[in-house]
Amino acid sequence: MTILGIDQGSTHTRAAFCNDQGQILGVGFAAGASHTYDGIRVAMLRVQEAIQEAQISAAIESLEGVTVVAGMSGADWPDEPSMLESNLLQLASFKSVHVVNDAIIALRAGTDEPYGAILIGGTAANCAVRSPNSEDYVFGFYHDPSLLGANAITRQALYKIFQVHSYQLPPTLLTQYFLDALQYKDVDELCRNFYEQKVAKVHLLVPLVFKAEQEGDWAAHEILAQYGKGSADLIAAGLRRFQMLAMKLEVVISGSIFKDPNSSLLKTLNYELGQLAPRAKIVNARYEPVVGALLLALESRGIKVDEKIKQNIEDTAARLGLLREI
Repeated sequence: MTILGIDQGSTHTRAAFCNDQGQILGVGFAAGASHTYDGIRVAMLRVQEAIQEAQISAAIESLEGVTVVAGMSGADWPDEPSMLESNLLQLASFKSVHVVNDAIIALRAGTDEPYGAILIGGTAANCAVRSPNSEDYVFGFYHDPSLLGANAITRQALYKIFQVHSYQLPPTLLTQYFLDALQYKDVDELCRNFYEQKVAKVHLLVPLVFKAEQEGDWAAHEILAQYGKGSADLIAAGLRRFQMLAMKLEVVISGSIFKDPNSSLLKTLNYELGQLAPRAKIVNARYEPVVGALLLALESRGIKVDEKIKQNIEDTAARLGLLREI
């Protein structure tokens, strides 16, 4: 039995093959895509490129009879997974194809159990929950705009800077940090360029917010603490949907904004989530999301992911560079 996992997001497309023992045989890469923004033709082309590279890596000649699980960016509304499945089935004579949002495979890649929650926080963000009955909920477009990753954090920092400049708030280190990084002479220039949409890639400044907090800045602390509390509330809302608040489960965190274990973001997230879901445990993602797709595919074929399969996944994921950097 051959299993194919696919992970497609805006930054990359990955494909990986494994056998029914959980041994990952090969992996392939291609550029990222989303059918929503790039069109279905481009999205499928990128998937095909990644599969072809994975076939070479795994020495697999035929795709006939292969079971596929794909986590895909843009699988947001109820009609989209089936549309994507239909297009994937046109690529080869697969046995079966199942598409979920890419957050769901990232969740499965981070937890030992087939259920739990995930909070993703990179440039943007997402949050998703899977119940023990395999019911999924992905916040997607219902995700709080103030909790959308580095973009949201740096925007909050800019709003604080503007409020300080207009004497609504006390001084913050963020003002000089942002002026220096963006090479503006004063806040007026920064504010005008920001609202005229001339400040590009503002999310790249998020390390400055964490740096300012480390140096005792009140504004940076407030921004990160509020993000942590809001994230805890978001996760709790997802768990409440499936009556999971009292369950023992893992909440996977994945993304650059969770790298600093000493930030008030993570400390507040841990504390507030503990108040709402006392048995929930926050863990870092262990594997790249494509491994989660493989695990879901194995389970879809009725294969129990026992200790032997887990060890095979671990060993081969390490060899193929599919372990996440914590």
